[in-house]
Amino acid sequence: MSHPLDSRLNEELCHWEQQGRKRTLTQAKGRDFTTNDYFSLSRHPEVIQAAQKAIEKYGAGTGAARLLRGNLDLHEQLEAEAAQWQKTEAALLFPSGYQANLALLATLPEEGDVILSDERNHASIIDGCRLSKATCLIYQHNSLASLQERLDQWKKTAKVGTQAWIVTERVFSMDADLAPITEIIAFAEKENAFVFLDEAHAAGVYPVLSENTRCVSKLITGGKALGVCGALLCTTQAIKNILLHRGRSFVFTTAPSPATTGALLKSVQLLQEHPQWRKELFEKAHFLRKHLQAISIPVGGEGAIIPIRLGDEKTAMSFAEALQEKGFDIRAVRPPTVPTGDSQLRIVCKKDHSEKQLLTLAEAIGDIWKSLVTAPLS
Repeated sequence: MSHPLDSRLNEELCHWEQQGRKRTLTQAKGRDFTTNDYFSLSRHPEVIQAAQKAIEKYGAGTGAARLLRGNLDLHEQLEAEAAQWQKTEAALLFPSGYQANLALLATLPEEGDVILSDERNHASIIDGCRLSKATCLIYQHNSLASLQERLDQWKKTAKVGTQAWIVTERVFSMDADLAPITEIIAFAEKENAFVFLDEAHAAGVYPVLSENTRCVSKLITGGKALGVCGALLCTTQAIKNILLHRGRSFVFTTAPSPATTGALLKSVQLLQEHPQWRKELFEKAHFLRKHLQAISIPVGGEGAIIPIRLGDEKTAMSFAEALQEKGFDIRAVRPPTVPTGDSQLRIVCKKDHSEKQLLTLAEAIGDIWKSLVTAPLS
């Protein structure tokens, strides 16, 4: 049966398809080089057992928001563990990193304030800025000069008592490069600004940052190195208390399930108990980068994420499909996730990838490159 909205929506979908940007859901198949489960904690027996025990003790769901009857001692135990890990006063558990960024950015910066956001920040940061009553100014990626320019622009009309807030990812999810955090915090100190740091792809992979009064929050997402889902906003006790009152995406949502909470708690504990895992992960990523560079494949970024920029969307899609046919689950990243003309393969290394698997992947990429990419290698 057709619906009155069908023609309008199908017209939009046709437009996406004509642009080569049609999206469909596909099930996982082949060796995982796509997910951000860097340490394979989603399948770690202790993490699975912790989830099972939590279900047995508390049930399958919480049934309410935390401020009603949904608050568990397990939630509070996880928050205490996360705060200790990240060297902050407190932590607040959210069902997702998206909701955490919305709560933080829509609540703390007030009308008259300014949010200075890196142009490559994640969609959840962008949407949080849009919900805020503060002015949002975008600075050029990782550019301290552009950050200064945007702040000076705001200062010309800023009222007394207003505040500047800087928001950046620590590891950018697509470019896989690092923000100059030391310099940004020094800048914030000089300019009496505060920093919101999104640690989604950094937590567990890079060492914990030292305490600093200018960096007032660290967002730890549970679906990356922790291998589960949800998010932990590690922050000051005062900010946590304000979010309990005014953080709408926290206040008006059902509390994370016991299984999620128990699994996250165990993952946080395991990452602290095994700091050598970071070294093993970087060794695998370095191994693959080295072999790709040896055959003149232009790789970008640093750390566990290895982007290969191809530019053209169709080339990126064909490249990914060819790799999938060879048994490697690698996906193409294309607009609107990345800017037009910046389509790429996004390869994610994991601690448990073997050198043989990485070598085989490098050889497959080299073979496909020769047949698909006509531009000279650089």
